[in-house]
Amino acid sequence: TTLRAPAVERPPFAVASVTLPLMDGSRPVPTIVRYPAVRVHGTLIPARKAAPFPLIVFSGGWKVGPSAYSDLLGAWTAAGYVVAFPEYPGTLPGEKTPGEGDIANHPGDLLAVLTALHHASGPLDGLIDQARLGLAGHSDGGDVTDAVVANSCCHIAGVTAAVILSGAELDSWRGAYGP
Repeated sequence: TTLRAPAVERPPFAVASVTLPLMDGSRPVPTIVRYPAVRVHGTLIPARKAAPFPLIVFSGGWKVGPSAYSDLLGAWTAAGYVVAFPEYPGTLPGEKTPGEGDIANHPGDLLAVLTALHHASGPLDGLIDQARLGLAGHSDGGDVTDAVVANSCCHIAGVTAAVILSGAELDSWRGAYGP
């Protein structure tokens, strides 16, 4: 039998997730994507009737794993956002390489994640509103978010909202910060 969603889909949504094995060239950037879902006969299915949803890409802090942000990211998803958490190389607890200096590569990694999500299929097919893109980040992830929204080195067009939690303007990028 085919699972059919309820006639009306609205927040709070159930939260489903998928981990995508994304790449930035030869750099692995696995990305956990949470998306609004509805429960039908005990099974979570994408909330397609309420789609498309704004996308928030959240960059975590240095050596802070995704579980530390689970409540926050889950709340955003339940409210009707697709939320992606890229795992930049070497940033998770226990990883030793490539090291914190690799942060200079994270804006490029973030762009690769956004590009891949723009062409997402499977459970994400049709769920993401490409015109409503938000970026958020904490600590080093806040630095990355700040760089792609306010630094000439690595500006990403189309961002409509940004949240920077304990981030800073770094000299890791060779551009200039501006309004």
